[in-house]
Amino acid sequence: MSWNGWAESVLKNGNQPTSDKAWITDQKGNLWGYCDKDGNQGQCPMSPEEFQAVTDLLQGKRNQADGLTIGGIHYIVLIADDDCIVCKKGASAGLTIAKAGQCIIFGQYDNSETTPGNNRLMVEKVRDMLKSNGY
Repeated sequence: MSWNGWAESVLKNGNQPTSDKAWITDQKGNLWGYCDKDGNQGQCPMSPEEFQAVTDLLQGKRNQADGLTIGGIHYIVLIADDDCIVCKKGASAGLTIAKAGQCIIFGQYDNSETTPGNNRLMVEKVRDMLKSNGY
């Protein structure tokens, strides 16, 4: 499967939408794959500084209370540990980030059809599949 295909697999769980955008980077922030709900493939929607904040949070070098900004959108961090970050913004937007051995998977949503639990489930499912394939 292509990297864009892996990213696309984060977008739905059956017919249930789980993300509006999904992307996969290496541990340095280089984009491996990206897909959005309309099937567009493109650029990484985050700056190098935003990526550094993600890695700092995963490594415990950043305070969870500071939140996280991705693609210019500031999120409240609900959960942050060494392999997963769960974020929320308002009633219908959120983000899950999961770290595998060689890559980091991002699933971002901004709609009322997606639940934080389904978003996290699919991001972590793809992370686990990538880990089992050596990534």
